[in-house]
Amino acid sequence: GGYGDPTISPLLPTAVGMARAAGASVRVITGGASLTTDCIEELCGLGLDRLILSMDGARDETLRHLRGVPLSAYLNWLRTIRKARGPGSMRPLVQLNFVAQQDNVAELVELVELCDREGISGIHVFHINVYDSGSGESSLLPSPKKAQGWFEQASQKAASLGVFLHLPPLDGQVRSCRQPFEHLFIRHDGRVRGCCSAAFEPGTYGLEVGDLS
Repeated sequence: GGYGDPTISPLLPTAVGMARAAGASVRVITGGASLTTDCIEELCGLGLDRLILSMDGARDETLRHLRGVPLSAYLNWLRTIRKARGPGSMRPLVQLNFVAQQDNVAELVELVELCDREGISGIHVFHINVYDSGSGESSLLPSPKKAQGWFEQASQKAASLGVFLHLPPLDGQVRSCRQPFEHLFIRHDGRVRGCCSAAFEPGTYGLEVGDLS
């Protein structure tokens, strides 16, 4: 995962297979750009541990607007994964990533209910990244009271259904980041960074830690 979609790359099965052969736990993050039945079946057969699907809504019109993908496609992927798992296996676990914003936060409760119906382990909720003043209108942080109600309803629903739900803070405070100490981000050119926001040049948050070339 990262900036771009790994399902586009023909090297994805090779990378997953090599990482599994090395004894690593492997997860793939995708918005479904090139997710097909064949791709899902191949990844399941390789022993993928976790598939994280970026799904920013529970309604067809919202998903088409924010992701350009219909709800029916998401449901097909989720049901294909269930069928492709080995007998008695829960691998790969399926998790949803939800980018909360003004246009979709009201659907978070519905998405929790969808997780319960479709056998999804849980949802990680993130704030939309605001890179400039013009894109701030989508963020929930300027109007936290509005979002708080939806967050509380979703949290209560998740607890009642046994669905994992991780919600971000709404106070706008910067939390300490563990990423440089727990993750490495490898760019396409082999340069290794200590931050997932360091993919681009110039690297404002460069944290250059190595070069595989």
